[in-house]
Amino acid sequence: MSDPAQKLDSVILVPKLITDWRTFVDALIDRRHELGWTVEVLGERAGLTPGYVTKLENFDGPQGRVASAVSLPLWMEALGVRFVRVTQAPAETVRAALRDAETARRPRRGDP
Repeated sequence: MSDPAQKLDSVILVPKLITDWRTFVDALIDRRHELGWTVEVLGERAGLTPGYVTKLENFDGPQGRVASAVSLPLWMEALGVRFVRVTQAPAETVRAALRDAETARRPRRGDP
């Protein structure tokens, strides 16, 4: 693939940093466009009305709606989107782990 997506066991991994709700919704809209779907097709597959899909995608508009605990999983499942949480250890934790690993590899006095 020419984009940053990687395929792993029939799962396409796309590295995308989601920092807020707008970025997340934009990623869902991008996915719908990648699939070539209209809001009507997405609504049918998710069990949501096309009008409600439009409101979810335009949550920050005057008629918008923020996805609920019911609609969000339906929306994501229809698009084949999953959350993957990646945490980054603080830099000092990483440095300490590297020091410990280096110390463990060094030969001790008297070792052959």
